Amino acid sequence: MRKEDLTSLEESSIIQEKSLKKTRKHKIKIAIPFSTKSNEKIKSAVSLFYSLNSAPIYIWTPRSKYCGTLKEESIKNINLNFPFYINKEGVIVFITDDLQDKILFDFFESNDGKKMLEIEIEGNNWPKALLKHGSSPLGVESDWENIVRS
Repeated sequence: MRKEDLTSLEESSIIQEKSLKKTRKHKIKIAIPFSTKSNEKIKSAVSLFYSLNSAPIYIWTPRSKYCGTLKEESIKNINLNFPFYINKEGVIVFITDDLQDKILFDFFESNDGKKMLEIEIEGNNWPKALLKHGSSPLGVESDWENIVRS
């Protein structure tokens, strides 16, 4: 990553503020074992998200308020092989630059010590990839009944 790949602190604050105010049509949450976040089914789902909204994305973390938000040309460029302790807060947010779609990764240790990843997919486009399927394209059928739709 280069400094010029980051937004200014002011722009980062504006992006976050606008994103928080944005009303998106659908929201889906799933929880999966952290170790499965980079499997082929997840990568296929990301490609499907891209086909529904190919806008460039912002990658926001809690540190973005201190160093800016990273802008990436495509959600398909996300490196899903990041380590569990990439940041102490356990949060990464991917937001399309048109603010229509968002994915929140919230990674944590469960009460029984398992490393987990809660994925919240929100927007006018990306959740459609999951809402159109009877079973999970993410390959987490055992957790599919735990999805919260709103």
